[in-house]
Amino acid sequence: LVTLLLETKTYRFDASANITMLSLASKLLALVLIVQICATQSKQAKKSPLLRCLTGYKDSNGKLYDCPLDRVFQKCASGCPKTCRNPYVNSNNTECLRNCRSGCVCANGTVIDEDRNGDCVPQRECSCRHNGRIYMAEEIILRKGKRCQCRDGAWTCGQQPLSSRTCSVVGLGHVQTFDGATFHVKPSSYVLVKNVDNKAKHFEIGASVQNNYKRELKFNIGSSTVVLSDIHTITLNNKKIAQLPFKSDDLAIRQATSQFILIESTNMHIAYDGNAVYVTLASTYRDNVRGLCGSFDYDQDNDLRLPNGQLTNDTEVFADSYRQKNHKPHNEPIVNPREKFDKKKAEKHCRTLKHDVCKSTACVAGLLFSCVDDLRYTPAKDHEHASCHWHSIFAHACALTGNAATPKHCQWRKKCKALYPDCGAGSIYHECPTTCLNYASQPRNEHELNAICRHSCLAGKHLPPILKTVFHNP
Repeated sequence: LVTLLLETKTYRFDASANITMLSLASKLLALVLIVQICATQSKQAKKSPLLRCLTGYKDSNGKLYDCPLDRVFQKCASGCPKTCRNPYVNSNNTECLRNCRSGCVCANGTVIDEDRNGDCVPQRECSCRHNGRIYMAEEIILRKGKRCQCRDGAWTCGQQPLSSRTCSVVGLGHVQTFDGATFHVKPSSYVLVKNVDNKAKHFEIGASVQNNYKRELKFNIGSSTVVLSDIHTITLNNKKIAQLPFKSDDLAIRQATSQFILIESTNMHIAYDGNAVYVTLASTYRDNVRGLCGSFDYDQDNDLRLPNGQLTNDTEVFADSYRQKNHKPHNEPIVNPREKFDKKKAEKHCRTLKHDVCKSTACVAGLLFSCVDDLRYTPAKDHEHASCHWHSIFAHACALTGNAATPKHCQWRKKCKALYPDCGAGSIYHECPTTCLNYASQPRNEHELNAICRHSCLAGKHLPPILKTVFHNP
């Protein structure tokens, strides 16, 4: 290593570029350029395999400290550093400075985030904890009927208005309940949600969890049983539905977009794209449902309620209690270690997918961990397939919060043509279209129109307002 000393600040770089073989003039010019690159921490410094910039300092004994990019050197670092949990501590009081020592500390304006490997972050980016899980800044949870958001490392809560809520199952078995609790289930078939009010018409929604990103959906209501093996194979009471839209006394089924099937019934709807399932219930079902989707009472702390009414903290026990009869749990996928994404590579890949479709990534921070888990246990031959699914999952989550960063004509789906074909003539792509445009005939009245269009944020190609057609199931 060659070391450059500028006052008390030191830059070091790998000498594998053979700088020692240059002429004196060229050597000086090279050193000046290296100092400039390191001083600005430019993209060249981060990408170059030959250059490794470390911001270091020498203490009074001549010992060199190499500080990470988010830290600076202090000769007398306080023993009481500011952290996300204690951001207002007086680091300069006598007691804290009594046993100070030389070392690297967080730069001005940043604090230590204990839950993120001790990284230095601005206070506004501090994470929060709840029930043992880490939540990123701006993430939202529901507690005791209140809406709580992670701000500056602490929860800020306000009254939650009674509104519809959505439960989702995505990827290789990642569940988010109506009230926002998240967990993972093993491959099998489960009851997602069923009503427990004997006075209302009984319904039950079930779904399979498989190792291949395919998911079968089953919906029972009244005298109707609908099974979707994929978005092209739909049966009602064991008879294939050949044409959509379809309507009966119990439910309506339509192709909302090229990507999503929408099943609607009184005060509920189910969106399905072959893998992801999104179940939305109106507030009239508050505390009247059970299943993997939780109890829907605007409090995620009691979501893991067993069919007998008891609470558990064990997600495996909870999931097993709602496994459908005659369906044994399957083994988790066995992946050759040589084919696995390592954790850092998976994190980088998932962040790339997330940033590609979201203006603000806070809305999908929790999904990042699920994406990483899936990619780490997906065989190499299925990596692209898995990536396309997670691309879509991130996009949908961001679209629901108004943070989608997608064009109108499918360009960002080019890498995923096998799953999401290009838009054909006469149709356009949008992540959050008005799905009522896909009806072959106009609704009978304004009330029906509002009911049809109220849940319209589903991705895919759809028809412009001047065109109408009927989608056929092959």
